[in-house]
Amino acid sequence: MTPYAVHESVIDELSQNITLLLGRLGVVRSLFHSTKTQLNSALPGSDPIQVPDLQLTLQRVRARHPAHSLSFPIWLFECAFTQDREDVMEKLVSMTNQSPTVHLVLLATIDDDAWPLRGEQHLALNALRQESKLLQSQFMTHCDDCKPFEAVVVKDVTWMHITRVAFKVFLRDNQGKFDFDSQDSKYVAKGTLHPSIDMQDVDRLLGGGVTRLVDAVIDEQVKAGIPRDHPSICSLRAAQAANPLHIDWPSFHIEFQGHIIESAYQRYQAWYNRDLSKRKGVDEGEGLAVKKAKVAGTEITPGIRSLPLPLNSSTSEPASSIQASSTQGQSPRVKSSTQSGKRSSRPKKHAAQEATSRD
Repeated sequence: MTPYAVHESVIDELSQNITLLLGRLGVVRSLFHSTKTQLNSALPGSDPIQVPDLQLTLQRVRARHPAHSLSFPIWLFECAFTQDREDVMEKLVSMTNQSPTVHLVLLATIDDDAWPLRGEQHLALNALRQESKLLQSQFMTHCDDCKPFEAVVVKDVTWMHITRVAFKVFLRDNQGKFDFDSQDSKYVAKGTLHPSIDMQDVDRLLGGGVTRLVDAVIDEQVKAGIPRDHPSICSLRAAQAANPLHIDWPSFHIEFQGHIIESAYQRYQAWYNRDLSKRKGVDEGEGLAVKKAKVAGTEITPGIRSLPLPLNSSTSEPASSIQASSTQGQSPRVKSSTQSGKRSSRPKKHAAQEATSRD
């Protein structure tokens, strides 16, 4: 599966914003815990193994027993672009069922109206099959007049047309469950990045996720023997109030649109490489056979695969060349020990005599 730039840009932007938040809260590392974001890493303890696009994990550190350190996820993030939406939801259900420590799930969806192609654009693809592959710089020259979020059309083919970018946030409810079908605004929030920026409800629920994160960090400190009224815990609560998770969504929007044409080229490149392998598979195979024929003495007729002709055991020449040299009525006999069905071997007594002479 192609890692399209628009998909990766969403994950990268979220990861950077969360990493900055962890630094402002002062919860990146302590004697008792550490927090970090992980991209495309296996979900701790998942069976079968699940790999979210991004996860925020909290690691319990035990200085006296390092082997007892345990990492567990707090937030999960998925970005659905080319994936089937039902498959993505099934993945989220599976991951959250296996990981009761997860308190927040953020799902981003990118809708593309360009693929699969429809109607007359298949004719344009047929014409493209006869042309050389475009370099990215050449592809980009066809997009000089492309406006942000409009269809990316190159060589009469629409390679990408992003029509909607949306986000949905889920919090685990008081019963300890995620209800991915619920419309309850207390535990579910929706927002859009495109065609319009409307992320207020998402920001609100992300704030609830920050509270759950801080609670989890404090619980680890308490388990390590720190009282809840300790100055370090009070400072953490104060830092939480002063440093909400603030994502600059307009900048996020600009960063995203900068990757659309790049993603369109990735799709063109993937199509061309895949189509080229189908078109030239036979030709490239025949070319390889011709090269081998020069070494093995094989007659190759274009489009027809032939078996190697037998070799002269004494000269290592093709038998056809020997037949060509015998034009005066002589019929050379090409016979090897393997062809006669006999193996050439020395009598045992001769071998024993040689061994005796060596002694």
